[in-house]
Amino acid sequence: MQEKTTTTGEFAQPRRERRAHVRVGIRVRVRMAGASGLTLSGWARNIGKGGVFVETDDYFPTGSECIVTIPIREGDTLHQLSATGEVRHHGPTGMGIRFTGITDEHLDVIGRLVSGEIPGAEPETR
Repeated sequence: MQEKTTTTGEFAQPRRERRAHVRVGIRVRVRMAGASGLTLSGWARNIGKGGVFVETDDYFPTGSECIVTIPIREGDTLHQLSATGEVRHHGPTGMGIRFTGITDEHLDVIGRLVSGEIPGAEPETR
């Protein structure tokens, strides 16, 4: 597996070393609400216990707080995961959000998704 090194910032590190949690690829519609009351939507591209990358044409400013709602289906149950997060970066296709507040129950659902117990996620190849 090749490491992808960022070229910005004083402490640039390979992406694999910066990420504390494994992520898996998903494609679900998410809603995000900012502190100002602005609501955005997009598509979750990958998720892990530490955060989510959302494909979107609209952005919250880097460093801002938002609430992210992510629907995850597990059999007949539809979990509406809700987490407080901080926008960590913008990319050409969306923004990375680090979870700063999430319940243990919702972390467990993400853990089952990442481990493959909940079908529908793909291992991230980057």
